[in-house]
Amino acid sequence: MNKQDDLAQKLQPIIDWADENQIYTIPRNIKELSQLEWLGLVFREDDQSTDIPDSIGNLHKLKDISITDWELTSIPDSIGNLIQLEELDLKGNKLIVLPESIGNLTQLDRVCLSKNKLITLPESIGNLTQLEILYLSENNLTELPESFCNLCRLGWLNLSKNNLIELPKSLGNLSKLYELDLSENNLIKLPESFGNLTQLRRLYLSGNNFTELPEWLDNLSDLWVLDISKNNLTELPENFGNRGHLGVLDLSGNNLTELPDSLGNLSKLRKLNLSGNNFTKLPEWLGNFSELHQLNLSRTNLTKLPEWLGNLSELYELNLSGNNFTELPEWLGNFSELGELNLSENKLTELPEWLGNLSELYVLNLSETNLTELPEWLGNLSELGELNLSGNNFTELPEWLGNLSELGELNLSGNNFTELPEWLDNLSNVGVLDISKNNLTELPENFGNRGQLGVLDLSGNNLTELPDSLGNLGRLKTLNLSKNNLTELPESFGNLIGLSELNLSENKLTELPESLGNLDELCKLDLSGNNLTKLPKSLESLSELEWIDLRGNQLKEIPKWLDEMDCEVVI
Repeated sequence: MNKQDDLAQKLQPIIDWADENQIYTIPRNIKELSQLEWLGLVFREDDQSTDIPDSIGNLHKLKDISITDWELTSIPDSIGNLIQLEELDLKGNKLIVLPESIGNLTQLDRVCLSKNKLITLPESIGNLTQLEILYLSENNLTELPESFCNLCRLGWLNLSKNNLIELPKSLGNLSKLYELDLSENNLIKLPESFGNLTQLRRLYLSGNNFTELPEWLDNLSDLWVLDISKNNLTELPENFGNRGHLGVLDLSGNNLTELPDSLGNLSKLRKLNLSGNNFTKLPEWLGNFSELHQLNLSRTNLTKLPEWLGNLSELYELNLSGNNFTELPEWLGNFSELGELNLSENKLTELPEWLGNLSELYVLNLSETNLTELPEWLGNLSELGELNLSGNNFTELPEWLGNLSELGELNLSGNNFTELPEWLDNLSNVGVLDISKNNLTELPENFGNRGQLGVLDLSGNNLTELPDSLGNLGRLKTLNLSKNNLTELPESFGNLIGLSELNLSENKLTELPESLGNLDELCKLDLSGNNLTKLPKSLESLSELEWIDLRGNQLKEIPKWLDEMDCEVVI
């Protein structure tokens, strides 16, 4: 047998595998296949597979493999023959273990194994000494092999969302680490050797079980981002503010009642999150953070804001939601650069006039604030792009709101509207509109003139019918009409050809229009909780449909064509 025949014999199984799984990115020509340097396979409904043939080890020229979301449960040992491999991406599969032979791939510099089911790593992983990026998030790892310490060039390591209880001391030898993510594990403490990671710039420890911070944190003088949110911290060490380079600090979701004065030394701080703690007052030195851009004080049990907070002249984003404010201080109107303001879930009954001075405001959240009316000067916020008025007691809204011509998102859910205001027609840029959980009984005939809408939520009202003009919303991607009293849909519904998600659950529909079969882009369809006795045959043309819910209807039988469609049917 000559070399050519031998090569053909080795590679033919790959071609057969590609044919069987309809993988068109793999060359069918033996010579071309033997020179393949990149193999990329992304999940599709019609080509999922659960294994890779052993013969893949004969593709000796491969430098990059990307097989994502493919339901893979194992990797053949022969992968260890691909010694020129530099990048390996197998995220979103179902791998439980890796073959020891992976340690032969000593040229690897980037590996992504996130979103698998790995319970352990082979000791041979320590041979991958050229590795610079390693992503292992969202697996089931409980420990790391000691050989991990050999990955001396590693700069980015993501171990988040595993089941790690402790880490080996040798991890402190990874002196080139730039970013380390250990969030959402079960860690109680970290080894002192981590103090050797002096090049670390980003450290994420969120969602663990730390009750105190280790002293070695003082050694990380270059640290820029520190996230220790969602732990069990009750206090911070007195010297915590010695980390002069810190630019982003997240302390949210702990049990802190006060902060050490040294924190006032963090003069370069740009983002500070203190939400979800138990402060009753804030320290005065917070007013020294002259370069602070984002401040989150939500759910901190505050009842009033200190005046010195007005010194934060560079503030762009301020979150005060979920506190006990009944009024707001006038100096907040001096934040001329403020672009995002969240005042939701407070006990405000009226808004101060100075709010109209925030001319740069782009996002304003006033949800669940007990408001019953809005002041006219709110219409001066000409740059406003997102406005949330949900969960209040509005029965009607003033006409001047129609002057907010830049508005792209408007949330009016959970109020007491019985009809829609005419000025809504003026908001020609609104792409997301939520009017759910009101008392609407009908929509105006011209409702479908809002051709720019991409997301529309009308759920939880008392609608009995829909206007024909609804079919003019050609850009609509998501439509929620659940929990109304609809008995039929207009034939024009079939014109919503861009729709990908449609929720019609908990209505009183007895039949569906045939035109529904025109919704070529539809992926999710919820018909549960209606009075349907049959489905239109036109639905079998919905080739993109991935999921349909038919529970709680009066269907006499499930049509055969539905069984033949490649989608999940919930009955």
